[in-house]
Amino acid sequence: MNGLELTFSDDAAVRARAREAAWLDAASTARQYAQLASARLGRVLSVVDNVPVQGPVPLARMQRAASVEQVAVEPGDSTVAAAITVVWELQDLT
Repeated sequence: MNGLELTFSDDAAVRARAREAAWLDAASTARQYAQLASARLGRVLSVVDNVPVQGPVPLARMQRAASVEQVAVEPGDSTVAAAITVVWELQDLT
């Protein structure tokens, strides 16, 4: 087996939390930039969900998996990521 990976059977709730965290981060950053520009945020003009791309499996991991006769399952972590691009309208403070 090359790269056995255990994942969530239903990760909808976790993905929703990740999207919410991404939104809050984007809004906080946008408010800071608006303040620095002596403006305020207006309406949202667009939202793009940037689906994170999973990187390649390291070769050392593949070689190690190929060289082992028994399959060992080790504890690990699962990561769910969300990235968005939001465009806000900037409005004058007046």
